[in-house]
Amino acid sequence: MIRSIFYVSVSTLVLPVEESRVHDIVDWSRRWNADVGVTGALMFTEKHFAQVIEGPLPAIAELMGKIRRDPRHTRIDVILDRSIRHRQFAGWTMAYSGPEDFIEAQLAPLAPDRPAADRAAAAHALIAVMQDLSGLGTV
Repeated sequence: MIRSIFYVSVSTLVLPVEESRVHDIVDWSRRWNADVGVTGALMFTEKHFAQVIEGPLPAIAELMGKIRRDPRHTRIDVILDRSIRHRQFAGWTMAYSGPEDFIEAQLAPLAPDRPAADRAAAAHALIAVMQDLSGLGTV
């Protein structure tokens, strides 16, 4: 089984001054993920990050530790944490899209004060958007 985590976090980056730091995240992720067998997708909206990571449990656990310690964002909210049979982003060590204004509106249903079922449905919808933007289509 493959572990898949979807989370949303609040960016601490000051734009446009620190915009290159987002590209640093993508570049590092692509290299590290390729080495440890992790795939996924990242969206950045200037205010939030939304990310799917998928791979073997030890690599995902290590990566989540790194993500939680990363000062470029805060308030990490794991919305989906599950085992999956097939990768949703198998062709991508890290697909990236950002900044996207229309995605910000799609993050509103993921707010912590929303019912869990609504948040899960919104997460699945946003993952489908991530797949479409990465050219993979829905799985």
